[in-house]
Amino acid sequence: VAGVLELALILLFVLLLPALVRASRRLREYLAEISYQARHDSLTGLSNRVALHENVGNALDALGEGEHAAVLLIDLDRFKEVNDALGHDAGDELLRDIAARLVEVAGTAPVSRLGGDEFAVVLDRTTAREAVELAHALRTRIEEPGVVRGIPVSVDASIGIALAPDDGVEVHQLVRRA
Repeated sequence: VAGVLELALILLFVLLLPALVRASRRLREYLAEISYQARHDSLTGLSNRVALHENVGNALDALGEGEHAAVLLIDLDRFKEVNDALGHDAGDELLRDIAARLVEVAGTAPVSRLGGDEFAVVLDRTTAREAVELAHALRTRIEEPGVVRGIPVSVDASIGIALAPDDGVEVHQLVRRA
């Protein structure tokens, strides 16, 4: 009887193993998706405010003696006019286009969307001059006219810069000051 039960349990295990493997794989995929969604903006695919704070913290942690990190906060000017005149779908299309432009110009620096028409870029091991140069390049690229639904559209950008450690050494402080 013990041998029959043992054989039945082994057979049951062999039959259930593929289902267990599939369920385990699906669970890992769901957890990865949840983790991604928790740290990324669903509209643009950019990192979100949570990830921005992590990126700023990492930049601050990596600072050596005499080194600086910068937070650039970008707010689109006249975006509301585009949204109001052409609708939210057109506004979303413009935000995706602006996000792609920011990533293109920022290179390896992480770009985040904070919500609405606000974005941020984090620079580690930088200088004030490099941060200002990047801000000018970002602004120039943002202000280039684009086309949304066949209609030429242009927006301006206001960009604030906070430099660590000069403007602060805490994440919230730098983001607020930028």
